[in-house]
Amino acid sequence: MEQSISIYQNLQEVSALIFHDVKFTGNIFLLDKDYSESKNYEGDDIIKLNEVWLKLYDDYFAKTDDPRFRKELKNKKQSFQLLCAITKGKEFLDLLQFVSDNELFMPNECHEEVVTTLGNGLKQLAKEYRFDEETSLNELIEHNRRVLGGLQTRYERTFRTEGEVEERDISLFYDIKGQIERILKKDYIPEHINMLQWISYEKQYKKEVSRLSKVK
Repeated sequence: MEQSISIYQNLQEVSALIFHDVKFTGNIFLLDKDYSESKNYEGDDIIKLNEVWLKLYDDYFAKTDDPRFRKELKNKKQSFQLLCAITKGKEFLDLLQFVSDNELFMPNECHEEVVTTLGNGLKQLAKEYRFDEETSLNELIEHNRRVLGGLQTRYERTFRTEGEVEERDISLFYDIKGQIERILKKDYIPEHINMLQWISYEKQYKKEVSRLSKVK
């Protein structure tokens, strides 16, 4: 049965925590309002989620009114797409390996359906990934793991060394939040405020930091 997903469509809907979690980890599936780790996503779902994320990211940079951020937007998009291809690609390949290892315990029809779904989803992540029904599953897994290694190397050389990509851990969000709270003298800023409210705090923070630097 075809599943439908409900996606956060704008910065007023998505929380600051979810936005930054996607930003730092590349897990675009968090944009599904009914996300769960056990949920399976089709290739079309991945495309929709990726398109919505890039739109949200565009909107975020447009509303920050910071020329530096706008200049970085192209590289940020490229780095995110590559990070997503790496993190989600590894998950797809791990699932395919599990299916391969347990083929004898699965009905043939179910096995083929799962492999096709995962394989098509993998192809949607990056053009370098390959999936076809003529090649054995183990060969495809081995080939795509080599592709994954190549993508990881490209990521490290292109973005990590240039400092274009931020840390992947969501704990960085809490570090940023704590710094904003301290500068603005706020006891607590809820992590579940929407991104429009978060941007407002960011602007207040930057303004206060600028004021304090002039006082010094």
